[in-house]
Amino acid sequence: APPVADGELDILVVDGFIDQNAAHVKLTKAIPLAAEDDVYPAESGAVVAIEAESGTRFFLSEITPGNYNRTNLDLPETDRYRLHITTGQDEYFSEYIEMKPSPSLDSIT
Repeated sequence: APPVADGELDILVVDGFIDQNAAHVKLTKAIPLAAEDDVYPAESGAVVAIEAESGTRFFLSEITPGNYNRTNLDLPETDRYRLHITTGQDEYFSEYIEMKPSPSLDSIT
């Protein structure tokens, strides 16, 4: 079995969603497998933005430590988007992807 890291990890964990109207991103730091508790430290104070390939940027606001949110986005389907995160000296970029519309639901059974 591979060794289990006991020390501090410097790995950013990104969890969230982006759709045409809203975005929510939760940023935390990874914890070692051998950690005594399962509390993931929030990554607070980051700059989180959705960037359109055409150059437009939509910044998310930190609503609670590590939780970033934006509503009323109105992202056009004709552009491609990526997530851009800056934490201290580190920058992270996702790949550009097309916005795919969610199908409407007429009923749930």
